[in-house]
Amino acid sequence: MELFKTLIMLLYTLLTIVICFKNVGGESVDGLYFPPKTVTVRITNGLKDLQLNLHCKDAQSDYGFQTLRVGESWSFQFHPDPLWPTSLYFCSFTWLTDTRLHRFDIYSFRRGDRCRECDWLIHESGCCRVFSNGQLKCFDWKSVGDNNYSLGV
Repeated sequence: MELFKTLIMLLYTLLTIVICFKNVGGESVDGLYFPPKTVTVRITNGLKDLQLNLHCKDAQSDYGFQTLRVGESWSFQFHPDPLWPTSLYFCSFTWLTDTRLHRFDIYSFRRGDRCRECDWLIHESGCCRVFSNGQLKCFDWKSVGDNNYSLGV
């Protein structure tokens, strides 16, 4: 009977934690971070006079091939798992004047991405996160040699 009471208390505690995670939705509570219910990743072509080709996915989802003209944006959404916050989405990028395949982890929980709206500006030199105050944080590409414009991630 004591084991049964212990199991019930454990299940009740776990249920309470799950409900708290689901209801908070991206807010900080006493310094603890809870992931948002929905994350939007927006990618904008910041190349100079060049069309941007991209392909984004994670382990379960593939968003297909996209083509962006200069200044054009494309976005996707996902729901992070609050119990296992390890979300990782990665993209491959190509453009006409560079035959290398450029790769970048566009959303990485381990890197510290904790955004509801994650805006990225793509340049020849790398991928830049655009913050709501207009500041940029830029990252270098992980580039692979000549790929003949293939976007296979």
